Amino acid sequence: MDIKNLKFSAEEIDSLLNKIKNLDLSNIEASANIDLAIGQVETVENIENASASIVKNGDSYRLNLSIPKGGKGDKGNDGASPSFSIGTTTIGTKAEVTITGDFPNYILNFVLPSTNATIGGLTEEQEQAIAKIDTIESNVNSMKNSKIDAVSYNGETMTFKANNSTIQTIDIPVADLQTRVSTIENNTSMSKGTASGNVEKTYVIIDKSTKTKYHYITMSFSEQETVNAYNDLTGGEGSNYNGAYWCPFYHSVNTSKIIGANVQIIGINKWAYKNFGAWKYGGVYIGSIGSNGCYVFVEDTQHTASGGINLKFIVTIIEDIS
Repeated sequence: MDIKNLKFSAEEIDSLLNKIKNLDLSNIEASANIDLAIGQVETVENIENASASIVKNGDSYRLNLSIPKGGKGDKGNDGASPSFSIGTTTIGTKAEVTITGDFPNYILNFVLPSTNATIGGLTEEQEQAIAKIDTIESNVNSMKNSKIDAVSYNGETMTFKANNSTIQTIDIPVADLQTRVSTIENNTSMSKGTASGNVEKTYVIIDKSTKTKYHYITMSFSEQETVNAYNDLTGGEGSNYNGAYWCPFYHSVNTSKIIGANVQIIGINKWAYKNFGAWKYGGVYIGSIGSNGCYVFVEDTQHTASGGINLKFIVTIIEDIS
């Protein structure tokens, strides 16, 4: 593949070598026995640029090269022309052309990109990831087929055993757990109010991460108290205060910052409920909310002057503290 009796400048040869190194190899169908060889090597006028390209001919690939002639200068001895040959052709994860040898004899070594996952090597990280997946899959299958009879934790690792044999371990450093707990504690605080009267429980939970405050008040009333609430002690039976229950707040509420409120009846005795032959309670509503409490209205659809059933509900007030 020698080109004899032609003179080329060092700049022109360097330009060609750079073209070769930057060849686009992405369209080559890599295989272990690929046919890649030097094709046409031609000289072009010195006004043109050096070029290198790979063309496909059937199942073969040929590297074609163009070298500009050197500019006309003083007469001298004939210079040697560069010679190119293919060295090694391997398959890898990244395309690359390296050039070995010295002027005038150059050897071109190709690493062709793999187009098939089963061809070419994997990176160390890929191999480790696959190995980890295989291990997890094996352990999961082992746990599915085994009856776990013991679980232990030493502050760093949780161990699962079946028939006194370890079938799986999970690294859970206690320091990580402590960090997570501390984060939750730093973002959340809870205070408990003193229950009295009809208030069974009262809590306030502050979530700093969402900048919200939750007020929870659990209240309960006896059968007679539900009758009294319906009658209203001053208005008599059938008054406009049908089923009105005062719910006090043990922590002040900024009414201009309320973003949510709801009430839910809980703990109904189904047998007492059933004795009325129909739904005892209808709609449940929250009235105007003040800084220190609110009224809860529970519709009594089966009212009798002397008959009632126990009532319990939870009021939730959500407040924006941003």
